[in-house]
Amino acid sequence: MLLALLAALGWLSWQSARVAKLHEMQLHAESSANGLDRYLQEVRAALVLLGQRTREGGGVADIKRAHALLRQFQAAHSDFQSVLLVRPDGQILASSQSGPLRGLPSLAAQRSLEPVGGESDLEPMVLRRVIWGPVVKRWVVPMRHALLAEDGRPLAYLIATLPVEIIEQFISRQSLPARGVAVLMRDDGYVLSRTSGADAEATSDTYTRPRNGVVLRYLQAQAMIVSGTFEGMNSMGNSAISGGYARLASFPLTAGIYLPQDEVRRLWLEQLRYPLLAFALFFLAMVVVYRVYLKQQWLQEGRRLAMTRELEGLVAERTAELRAIRGRLEKAENEERRQLARDLHDELGQTLAALRIRLSQIENAEGGVVRAVWTKMVELVNQADASTRHLATRLVPTTLHTLGFSSALQSLCEELERDFDLVVTLDHKKLGIPLDHNVRDVLYRAVRELLINVAKHAGVRKARLVRRLDGGDILLQVIDEGGGFAPDAPAVLKAPGAGIAGMRERLLFIGATLTISSAPGAGTTAEIRLPLTLALLTAEENAS
Repeated sequence: MLLALLAALGWLSWQSARVAKLHEMQLHAESSANGLDRYLQEVRAALVLLGQRTREGGGVADIKRAHALLRQFQAAHSDFQSVLLVRPDGQILASSQSGPLRGLPSLAAQRSLEPVGGESDLEPMVLRRVIWGPVVKRWVVPMRHALLAEDGRPLAYLIATLPVEIIEQFISRQSLPARGVAVLMRDDGYVLSRTSGADAEATSDTYTRPRNGVVLRYLQAQAMIVSGTFEGMNSMGNSAISGGYARLASFPLTAGIYLPQDEVRRLWLEQLRYPLLAFALFFLAMVVVYRVYLKQQWLQEGRRLAMTRELEGLVAERTAELRAIRGRLEKAENEERRQLARDLHDELGQTLAALRIRLSQIENAEGGVVRAVWTKMVELVNQADASTRHLATRLVPTTLHTLGFSSALQSLCEELERDFDLVVTLDHKKLGIPLDHNVRDVLYRAVRELLINVAKHAGVRKARLVRRLDGGDILLQVIDEGGGFAPDAPAVLKAPGAGIAGMRERLLFIGATLTISSAPGAGTTAEIRLPLTLALLTAEENAS
């Protein structure tokens, strides 16, 4: 009876351990499947977006643009080995790994394009069978997205190759026993990823032939049920396995995690070796150690958080000081401009005017030589006077501080039409708000620089300048219908002088923001916003 009781207890213990291990592997498989499904959905959305952008503009015929889009996609998704644009006959049109105009090979002999099973070009993304990359010398999963014409014919394919190691990170991120195996399998039996276990096969056999083991047979018998557990012989028929599986919600794939059944028994027997008393003592010791460890961690975390807050405070303080210094420098620069303009106008201008009066006194003098000299000197004086006035206006427009911001904008439009042959339509309403000198200077200089950029780079002879109140903001817009550009392109941000970046920084110090909306071939709209409360507050502080 005692032996029977011990056998019964042992059997119950084995059944409990076996079911617990199966359930554990099922949970691991479900977690892996959920994470991989979310990742593949993001990849699919990115490929669909890349396909839409590729069809825009010149379409697949614009190889340079397609190459640039592939490079951008590769930079944003570093997991991928490469991204290709391929004709239906297998000829590679563009690659993220090479130049856009080089002679590129054909994939006609590869399995990346050949139809498999019920795959359709109408699917947003198809995960093909694993292939051996001939260049990168590693196993990769081709992910294909078809660019279709209106009649449903494929114009080209986008093929992104993902190393199988990336997929393994999802299906084996859980801690597995030493002989545990994680696998990702298509519905046709082909494996997309398989971690190495004690009974691992050669890698070439892993990916080049379909499986017909217990997992696939169980799925087919259960009409592809979402998740579960299984026990039986593996695909090679030489060992019994136990494990759990879960199907991906959005893709015809199944993630499975399994162990050889003899490993499950070994783990169960190993658990029975420890006496309950030793386990209890060990548990108590671990509790004490863990509490000490947690206490140390809490102390270290507290010190780290205190140091982090201190550093953040210092950084914020230094940032505020730098901004204040920059604001004072900007204000001093504007004041220096105004003073220099006044000096040019009042001193040099008055001197030239007095000289002109003195010269007029010899106008009626006799002698052709005297008259000729007088005429030449008057021309030089008039020229110097005109240059002085033009320089003073360029430094600080007279109308900006005498007639106001609206008149200065009108004069600016006339200047651009005269000097740059750019017709600017001014659409504005008088705000009736006295702006601070520094605010007016910065806004005027920003608008002038934006309009000059239109004249130099937009390729049009017309532009529109809008000024109005928008809610609680002063809104200034410079609009053109020119060639446009990519505002965040590295070539624009790193251009000589960094005009846009410098303009944004100057506007930031008066509380204004600059937003540029543009795209190649779609014109440009530059928008400056200044909260009215900041403009009024600045004016009050300046008056005080």
